[in-house]
Amino acid sequence: MRIITRLLTLVCSTALTVAAGAQAANSYNGTSPITYNYTTLTTSGAQGYSVASSDFNRDGNPDLVGGTENAVDVWLATGRGTYVNSPVSYALPFSPTHIETPDLNNDGWPDIVTAIANEAGVTDGETAVLLNNGNGTFRMGTTIPKVTGQPIWVSAGDLNNDGNIDLVVEERMFNNGVQTDQFIVYMGHGNGTFTKGQVLNMSKPTSPPVLADLNGDGKLDIVNAEGTKALIWPGKGDGTFGTPMSLLPPSGAAFNDVTTGDFNNDGILDLALVWSNVCGDACGGPNNNRLYIYKNNGKAQFTLVSGTNFGGCSAAYPVAADINGDGNIDINLVGPSHFCGFSEVAFGNGKGGFSALMSGPSGDVTSDMFYRDLNLDSRHDVALSDTIGGDVVSGLATNGYTNCAPPTAANPAAKICSPTGSSWPGTFTLRASGNSPSGIVRMEVWIDGVKKYQKWNDQLGKSFTLSAGQHRITVVAVDKYKGDGRTTAIVNVQ
Repeated sequence: MRIITRLLTLVCSTALTVAAGAQAANSYNGTSPITYNYTTLTTSGAQGYSVASSDFNRDGNPDLVGGTENAVDVWLATGRGTYVNSPVSYALPFSPTHIETPDLNNDGWPDIVTAIANEAGVTDGETAVLLNNGNGTFRMGTTIPKVTGQPIWVSAGDLNNDGNIDLVVEERMFNNGVQTDQFIVYMGHGNGTFTKGQVLNMSKPTSPPVLADLNGDGKLDIVNAEGTKALIWPGKGDGTFGTPMSLLPPSGAAFNDVTTGDFNNDGILDLALVWSNVCGDACGGPNNNRLYIYKNNGKAQFTLVSGTNFGGCSAAYPVAADINGDGNIDINLVGPSHFCGFSEVAFGNGKGGFSALMSGPSGDVTSDMFYRDLNLDSRHDVALSDTIGGDVVSGLATNGYTNCAPPTAANPAAKICSPTGSSWPGTFTLRASGNSPSGIVRMEVWIDGVKKYQKWNDQLGKSFTLSAGQHRITVVAVDKYKGDGRTTAIVNVQ
């Protein structure tokens, strides 16, 4: 679980301008604050630890799930971005620290998997599986027991490309007061059960495992931050990982957390690494809190392109998303502290650089956060969980750029908003979007059977020039966990 302090300011502002052809014109001027309409959803417990989203009943509207004391709570959507007042609560022996929502048993319905830990101790815990009944309600599946430590995180993805979801569980151990971590791979059988696989041992405390294909070979890799270095574990495509490559921080710095995003719009996932201290400014000034962006050349070889100082008196973790809808990936830095936490947003310029930091959405000691279009208007909304308040808070963006209202979340799907009709001009801007129960991470454009473009976003705005004649345009929306949705237009170019 991650903890940040709620700030009174619940708006974000930006002075960036949209790149030509990136987003559709509307009344948003690029400098006004991003504002939200907030709804507070009370959990069944006194504290909130985690939050995630999926369309659990596949009615087309994304639902919410939150982790609280010894339970997960599910709020089904009653409409576009609205939810039932009281959640359905599912009891657990320990408290969820992180939630994922893949389809674990291949029945077409999103399930829930979560690492659960005993707040009162440092050893008890397990990984809990809740299987969807096909209507947005859940039953307990087969629990994955701990190995040697306390499960504190779970990441999900298809590690061997067999169509079944696999897991990477982070366990934390304490030996004579010394903390070490390990990542344990669990191979999925496609029926909600798993077999223990490779164990990756860490020499120090580490950030959670992030699954991403960083070298472009179609196999999921792992990246994590281990203080003196970041580690990139190359996936072999069979559920195992090779010897990690080390990425060293600048002299005198360290890496505490990491996320991925395409920060320079080249279609390749880059790294955002955070260096921060638990006492922040009090430990030596703002240089002790810094965001580093490393450009990926597509082969998991990284080059430092920018560094940004940030304030606060606590450690921080990064959340990457296109927050203002300009087509560039932004960063929300979230600081976990009951006394002086913070949330700061830096807006990306699409070239690896960022705007000045500004206040971002936050909550009463917020433990988790994500951005997603919850009401299907093409803007990315926010949801967060509060540890002290015991709430899940959803915030619907009321301004910002819009591009292409997405299809519903019931199934993986892609949609072309413009151009329309069967006759297109020689030069055009293709505006498209995608959606799925648990969300889309990448959009692709294929023209006459050849892949021409990809965007790590669920929105796409790209200009193309084609020769006169008939062309086949296919837009693919790649799901967060596995599979995709696609749509094809056969067009005559004038």
